[in-house]
Amino acid sequence: MLKYIGEDEDNISETGAPVNFVDENGNGYYYPAYKEGGKVNVIPDGALHKNKHHLEEVDEKFEDVTTKGIPVIVESEDGEVIQ
Repeated sequence: MLKYIGEDEDNISETGAPVNFVDENGNGYYYPAYKEGGKVNVIPDGALHKNKHHLEEVDEKFEDVTTKGIPVIVESEDGEVIQ
């Protein structure tokens, strides 16, 4: 579990990189904070639902995957494609 230690300029790792989180072993990590409360556009530019991606042309196992937008797919251990 990570613990937030703040955005202090004194929080520096051994390599000189900034640190704002530490884990239970004392390892430091840096994750940038959003200045406006975390506003993020989750739709990538140009990847509109109206555009087809043609995954079925990449591999026949993708024939049943939705043909538009950005599909979220996972391949199970037995090779089944789950969307």
